[in-house]
Amino acid sequence: MKGYVLRKEQEYIVVEPTGKITKSTKNRTVFPDVQEATSLLLRATAKTKGFVVQAYDSKDFAERKEVSDIQDIVKRKTYSEDVRKLIYHQCKGRCKICGKPVDYEDMTLDHIIPLASGGREDVSNLQCTHMECNQAKGRLSSDQFLEMITNIFLYQMHIRHRKDRSWRKILKQFLRFTKKNVNERNHRKCDGFLSVVKRIFFQLFHLSRT
Repeated sequence: MKGYVLRKEQEYIVVEPTGKITKSTKNRTVFPDVQEATSLLLRATAKTKGFVVQAYDSKDFAERKEVSDIQDIVKRKTYSEDVRKLIYHQCKGRCKICGKPVDYEDMTLDHIIPLASGGREDVSNLQCTHMECNQAKGRLSSDQFLEMITNIFLYQMHIRHRKDRSWRKILKQFLRFTKKNVNERNHRKCDGFLSVVKRIFFQLFHLSRT
């Protein structure tokens, strides 16, 4: 079973059949997608404080014991200065998560596909990032992280501006834009992201009418 869980160190969030939210070190609720997991974080901020969304594979989980983040870091390969310089220049000295410049001395190497999700420990799976961005991304893949932060940003914008006519106008315009681009350019690399954003905007648009 693959999905997403809410985790803080060795604790997991468990949603009981009654809807009650509890914490456990042995059990966990597996959400089918990033959006549903993120939605719970936003709805129950007090009970989920400190928890983060993490990719989960029950098969992988059963095959290996849980290890702490410190143990994970120790097991990772230490890259040479030549490799670090190569990645830095390939990324043109910019963080691949936020897009802002990053000093070489402050750069951290991030696994595009996390090792915990089957990513390879080689140069092709590395990117240049700020330490803060790397930590925020955690064990999510780049696509999973993008979907999560997009959902959070748009939801928070909607909560703050749902009664604003300008915001509702933006929702309508972006829905038209994504519908056109997803339908006409589904061979393009960005379409997966556009489909995600389209779905989120569609949900927010209907929320704004309630």
